[in-house]
Amino acid sequence: MNCPAFRHTGLEITFLDVGQGDCAFVRTEDGRTCLIDGGSSDTKKVGRYQIEPFLKCRGVGRLDYVFVSHGDLDHINGLEELLERQQEGITIGCMVLPEQKLWDEKLEQLYELATFNGIRVVTIQKGQEISWEDVTLTCLEPCAERFKEASGEISGNAASMVLELQYGELKVLFTGDVEGEGEDILTEDMKEDCTVLKVAHHGSRNSTSEAFLKKSEPRLAIISAGRENRYGHPHVETIERLTAEGCSILNTAECGAITLRQTGKEVVNLRIIQYNRFYEKFE
Repeated sequence: MNCPAFRHTGLEITFLDVGQGDCAFVRTEDGRTCLIDGGSSDTKKVGRYQIEPFLKCRGVGRLDYVFVSHGDLDHINGLEELLERQQEGITIGCMVLPEQKLWDEKLEQLYELATFNGIRVVTIQKGQEISWEDVTLTCLEPCAERFKEASGEISGNAASMVLELQYGELKVLFTGDVEGEGEDILTEDMKEDCTVLKVAHHGSRNSTSEAFLKKSEPRLAIISAGRENRYGHPHVETIERLTAEGCSILNTAECGAITLRQTGKEVVNLRIIQYNRFYEKFE
């Protein structure tokens, strides 16, 4: 991997090109680091050969936090590799999972793997936040009690963790694979719009509804999907809904990795940098 020379300034958010999966890297101006998900269904050893080299070439040897939206393998299998390589690879300070009532078998196994390798694991609930200097990450969903009120069922993509990152005027929404009832609850509970939307479920037709887009009003939509993936992501209907709302759209399947860099508190300072699959920069 030929990562470009990099000098860290301001806030950096990179949506990695992991194929058909999700992985976002965040580094704050004061050097705090985290991953939000990390997995792929079509890239082998994505943790060891994609995520870890990317972090190392960025000068990152330790992640303060790793957030896990839900238990699908295309969001966690790279994280499993990072956990297994704590002696040789990237060390992890803390892993953050949704509240335990929402765990499936895969999240249970991830918890056991993390604790076996000496990683602190905590849970985060709706409304709780983590702050570093001028950056705040707030958990917007899920809430087990809200699911019980709606249908009594807690499962799958609908129960994905949704995080909002705020830095000055910039608001970035990380949505995991949230869809269906989970997205309905998110839409109902959202109080403010966002600047950047990480589109849920790789652009599936079952997520990113018209009602959600009218409430969230994103200016830029980021889709993480694999080239010529067998699911047909992103679906035409989703692209049409995003376009109708006036969103600019970037897709890792077409662009490679996408970095957002903010050097001031105003959105006008937001810079978008694209890389090809070999992390050679083009803009």
